[in-house]
Amino acid sequence: MGGTVCDVVWVVVTVVLLVRPCLAQSVFGQSMARPELEPDVEQMVLQPEDTLRVTCRADRPVTWETTSLARDISQRVTIVSGSETTGAYTHAAHLVIQDVSYLDVGYQTCRFAGASEVDQAASVYLFVNDSKNLLVWQGSFMSVTLSQNQRGVIPCRPSHPGVRVSLSRLSSPQMTFDPVEGFVVPSPSLFDAGQAMCTARQGGVVQRLQVFVVFNPATESVHQPSIDVSDARRNAVVGYNFSLKCYVHQEAGQKLSFFWDVPPASTGLKTGRIIVRPPRKTTTTGFTSELAVTDARPEDTGGYTCRVEDHNGHTNNRSVRVTVHSPNVSSVNLQTDVQAFSLRLGDSVKIVVNVEARPAPVITWFDPDDAVIITDPQKYEVSHTTEQTILKILDLRLEDMGQYRVEAMASSNTSSDFDELIFNVTVNAEAEVRLDASEGYYLAGERYQLRCTATGYPTPSLEWRFEACNSSLSCPPDFPLPTVTLANDEQETQLESKPFLVQSDLTLTANLSGVYWCYANNSESNVPAVAEHRFFVSDIPRGFGILRSNSTIIEGDNVTLSCGGSTLDFPSPSSFEWQWSRSETARPVPVTDLPGVRLVDRSTGYSHRRVLLLEPVQMTHAGLFMCSGTDVHGVQQRSNTMLGVTASQKPVFTSEANMDKSASLELEEGDRAVFNCTVSGRPAPTITWTKDGAPLLLEDNTRRIRLLSGGQRLVIGTVLSSDAGNYECRAANRQGTVWGSAELLVPDEDTVTRVVVPVVVLLSLMLVALIACLAWKCRQQQGLQKRLTRLELEAFHKGRPEQINPDLPIDEQAELLPYEEDEWEFPKDRLILGRQIGSGAFGRVVKADAIGLTADQQRTTVAVKMPKSGSDPDQIRSLMSELKIMIQLGKHLNVVNLLGAVTKHAAQGRWSGAAGWVLRRVVDVRVG
Repeated sequence: MGGTVCDVVWVVVTVVLLVRPCLAQSVFGQSMARPELEPDVEQMVLQPEDTLRVTCRADRPVTWETTSLARDISQRVTIVSGSETTGAYTHAAHLVIQDVSYLDVGYQTCRFAGASEVDQAASVYLFVNDSKNLLVWQGSFMSVTLSQNQRGVIPCRPSHPGVRVSLSRLSSPQMTFDPVEGFVVPSPSLFDAGQAMCTARQGGVVQRLQVFVVFNPATESVHQPSIDVSDARRNAVVGYNFSLKCYVHQEAGQKLSFFWDVPPASTGLKTGRIIVRPPRKTTTTGFTSELAVTDARPEDTGGYTCRVEDHNGHTNNRSVRVTVHSPNVSSVNLQTDVQAFSLRLGDSVKIVVNVEARPAPVITWFDPDDAVIITDPQKYEVSHTTEQTILKILDLRLEDMGQYRVEAMASSNTSSDFDELIFNVTVNAEAEVRLDASEGYYLAGERYQLRCTATGYPTPSLEWRFEACNSSLSCPPDFPLPTVTLANDEQETQLESKPFLVQSDLTLTANLSGVYWCYANNSESNVPAVAEHRFFVSDIPRGFGILRSNSTIIEGDNVTLSCGGSTLDFPSPSSFEWQWSRSETARPVPVTDLPGVRLVDRSTGYSHRRVLLLEPVQMTHAGLFMCSGTDVHGVQQRSNTMLGVTASQKPVFTSEANMDKSASLELEEGDRAVFNCTVSGRPAPTITWTKDGAPLLLEDNTRRIRLLSGGQRLVIGTVLSSDAGNYECRAANRQGTVWGSAELLVPDEDTVTRVVVPVVVLLSLMLVALIACLAWKCRQQQGLQKRLTRLELEAFHKGRPEQINPDLPIDEQAELLPYEEDEWEFPKDRLILGRQIGSGAFGRVVKADAIGLTADQQRTTVAVKMPKSGSDPDQIRSLMSELKIMIQLGKHLNVVNLLGAVTKHAAQGRWSGAAGWVLRRVVDVRVG
């Protein structure tokens, strides 16, 4: 191989619209016969500027595909397809190529419409006998790429069958020549690369073409390209220009071709609005292809795909969607690659969202509680650019789990648009457990609740366990953890408030002392998390203290004071000791020094007690009682109670009582009766009620008669005549007794009737008189509205022109002017009233539309003056005078002109509401 070998990197860029029609088939699924050409020849030789005419016929629709290197081929080609009415075929397509040239040399192919199979096509090869252009090529050199292990062709084609073509300085032994294709290299190798000279001869004419041959070695794949859409996101607006840049990494020796697919609806490639710029080498190993869209239109909205193919046919691609917005329409689109994140406790996460919006949107991030996220150096970092918004969450905690949301709102003066994305963030963590309990000692027989709270993710599982204890010295027991054993009538309720938090409530009855354990575990934990709580049961609050039989102590009561403690901490009643002192500062003495005191030892299943009995208690027993006890740990515990003794007092009536002096109550049937036998005394007196000397019987079913305030008040809700009688109450305690009584009197029915009937009759007469007055007033008002007599109406229409005095002002003689009804009257049903625009002392002005008022306008906007509702006749006469004066004035500039009037209802005396309307032109309406 002669000449100098040059390493030339040549990237072929081809833009292809994806149009893949379905393969044509016959109705019955069989292959169709090949179309027939006329003339039916394989080759045709024409002279330059001749016209090629070929007809293709078939039994199905057909079309032509032309081959030409000429740029103006589309202007010189005419293809006419249609139905065939002669012969055996039903369809035909006529091909006409005018002014053929050497650049048109090649196959002209007829195919079935929608089909691509070679065996179903018919072709004719066109030669042009051009003595000046022997080779089918335009230019002085040709670049050809040959790929390893692939059949290669050097397209040095003659324009005429009589042209002899040779290729120098390229000595592949397997190379052959075909006048239709050129020089064919079956299996190219590195030695075929370099420069060669293609020479064509015919007669005495010689033409040479320099050929650069590049060899592409075999490759395995193509890197996936990336597309820069930043310019499109800013400028994809109707009427604007935007571009997409496709970048791909190139391996050594690899030859790449770029292909762009645009939205199917876009005609930009055909019309030249969409331009593919030549690719350029942007880095030492990377190429960039740019697709420029000019004068963007809505049809350019859709998917754009950059496909990259190497010299061995390996391909890869990347697609993006571009939305072309109206300049007056707001739009926003949020996109991201990842919407679910799974991390560990303490990690950080960065959420990136691509923003495509116009105009610039307002972007807001929300946390799982739907609260707005703002930048916090300890937790959140929020940043925005024109193309992206980024949320960074620092030092992830379990509480940070949940759904994060980003909202974008783009607004203009005419429209707005909204978009949002939701992201799921999970934080994996080992289980942790906490056991919440309010007390250490629990009263026997009472219901309590223990709560175990576990955190972690995945959601932990919970389990309760219990082990009994006989002494606080052995709790918790010193042995392996127990199996599941529960003994206090436990009921478990599990609550899952959040994915990372589980709560279990254990409701139980305090019967048996011991230790409760709560276990929590999940897949992140190596060993279960454990929390414990000592559950001590006693019938002494808090496990030690003094119990009193009653809170208020009266002289003479039997009083019991018990000093006790839990059997878990105190071994016997002898563990406790009683002392007494007169006051908190006095020196204590043993309680056995007090007269009338007795000590008794007692025990229950939960406690030991030393009981102090004061039977009965005396005033001298008042003072401070102190109890001390030494538990099994050697710790002395103390408790004390101040015992106050109140002197006793016999019952006495209070100031509220109404039965202390034999009172008498006179009530009518249906009234409410209250008997107050309110007394004071120590101890509290016991009350007994009688009626007419017999025990008082209460009505249980109706509760009409009730005892309140501890039996000291007798209430009869509805008095009946049968309730009349003498009521007595007896109040007694151990100091004495008091008595009280009251007489209840209920008048008979005849007495009531004599009083009620006259009152009802009097009220009825007053009501009738009131109704008569209202009726008279209404008739008087209606008569007032009809005072316009027929003479007045006749004077309004005809006037009295003969009485007009020319020496007096016209406004003082307005009632003498005539009203020309034919000229000024306007139908009420053609008047559409609108809003009120003014008002005065007796009239108001309303804006309205008059239909057909003038000949040149269908609707005329007018101001309508009318009387207010309820106007008197004098006010209406004033409006009538104003109407006649405006008729007399006529039409003048700078004056509100009269257009018409509505007076039809005046004949019935109805001058308010719809009658008496004066129509004026809307200029400057003032109502006085």
